[in-house]
Amino acid sequence: MKARFPPKNSTSVKQEIATAPAFSYALAMATGSKSSRMTPAEGLLRLTSAITLVLLFVCPFTTAPKKLRGAREASIAPLSSSRGTSTFACSTSFRFVSMIVLSVIAIMSSTAQGSGGAPEVEGASIDFSLIAVTIIALVTGMLFVSQGQCKLEQRGYLEPSITPTLSLMLIGSMFVLGAVGGIIGQQQADDGTLLQLIWMYGLATTAQLPVIVAYAYLRKRSESRHILVTSVVTFAVFVPLAHAFAGFLHIIFVNLGVEHESAVGHSTLTFFSTEPFGLHMMLLILLVTIGAAVIEEVMYRGLLLPTIASIIGGRSMWKASIATSIIFALMHIGPAQPSAIIGLFILSLGLCYARVKSGSVLSPIIIHALFNAMNIAFVYSMDL
Repeated sequence: MKARFPPKNSTSVKQEIATAPAFSYALAMATGSKSSRMTPAEGLLRLTSAITLVLLFVCPFTTAPKKLRGAREASIAPLSSSRGTSTFACSTSFRFVSMIVLSVIAIMSSTAQGSGGAPEVEGASIDFSLIAVTIIALVTGMLFVSQGQCKLEQRGYLEPSITPTLSLMLIGSMFVLGAVGGIIGQQQADDGTLLQLIWMYGLATTAQLPVIVAYAYLRKRSESRHILVTSVVTFAVFVPLAHAFAGFLHIIFVNLGVEHESAVGHSTLTFFSTEPFGLHMMLLILLVTIGAAVIEEVMYRGLLLPTIASIIGGRSMWKASIATSIIFALMHIGPAQPSAIIGLFILSLGLCYARVKSGSVLSPIIIHALFNAMNIAFVYSMDL
């Protein structure tokens, strides 16, 4: 029996949302108020109740089965598995995803209107850009999972010509050569200047080029798989997810006093907001985008990931990807804030995914370079 919901005007829906328990929770989040403390489970339950209210307004003539499955009621039939147990198909339709996103937008819009006259409070708070990135991350993430893209089988991934021992030797060489180049570059200019940073990055990158050439010579000559498609999918899924996690964790850590409030999560990005744009700045941009992407992807995704995979074993590459991402994130401690470290861990998972799916380091290099370039563009956009 179909249960149709009566249409409601926007005024009544706003009034119901305003009186719902979830509204006070969302309002407290938007204003940074700490007066309404509750557990995450209770907050999720109340947010779900608000979404249920908004669904009546977003799609008032949609039946419950259609909302959950995007299909007719007749198509909802139990399927028998090989063991004789009855299970239900649990496919998630794009229509359902769109409805949830529209509901979240409606809730956030009502929250923004309701908090317009709220007094300003100290500490970081949620802004519209973070909400937009989070919505994008939710949509792309749900589509990614619903399309069955989470599997990451090894498929003979380890380079046979680069043994784990040789790989560790090359990684050690990159660390030593990079450190020597950085130390020499540090002595070429005054401390804390843009010129010193260029010398450090430039000589560190140049010193590691012999290892890059050796890797290109030793790696397995195999055909890559869908580099462009893999790069686009990985960027669309993992980059918004990394920014969303880093953004919300930054707000939490600032309010807890763990880190200071800042629009950038890495110390290198501060140079782009304080130094004038010129030839030196263009050189730094090339080093930070292309140079850093090539060096780090060859080290972590080209050498370290297959080495860890050979040690851990198994058909799936996710365990090796998690271990590689932990090391990658920890290596950024110091220049990056704690919230940015978590974001880099999530980004690294995507870079490992792209490496395995495409069969080449070119895909993670492209994603890494675009990610760094996007962060630089964000810093410059703040001055517009």
